[in-house]
Amino acid sequence: MKKFKFQLESLMTLRERNEQIARQALAGVLGEIEDVKRNINELKEMRSSATEQWVSSTQEGFSNKDRVAFEFQIQSLEQQSLALEQSLKNFETKRQQAFKQLEKASQEKRIVERMKEKRFLEYTREAEKQEANEIEDIFNARRKGVWS
Repeated sequence: MKKFKFQLESLMTLRERNEQIARQALAGVLGEIEDVKRNINELKEMRSSATEQWVSSTQEGFSNKDRVAFEFQIQSLEQQSLALEQSLKNFETKRQQAFKQLEKASQEKRIVERMKEKRFLEYTREAEKQEANEIEDIFNARRKGVWS
């Protein structure tokens, strides 16, 4: 009997590649989410640092110009923080979409894997059946030779 060959091997390769691409896309989105979270934390630290600077300068006295500059700096940091929070929400949505794509690609790959397993099982059963027939033929041929 000839060696087992899965006829849909190219489809299996395609499904594996699609799953790999989906994994890479998810990893990319997760990396972006981490970057945004790190930037948000940096902005919080910058705001805290600016506030500490303001508090220390108020003890020495400050001008109206300094107060306006501080308020502008805090407003700017808050706007950047809000923009990053919105960006984080967008990336969370992209993460969910990427995860769904990965699930779909994995499911499609599993379907082809199951088909391959099923066909291999059928192949092994057929090979065992053929082998049993050959053994029976050999046995019958020997028996005929002894009895003739």
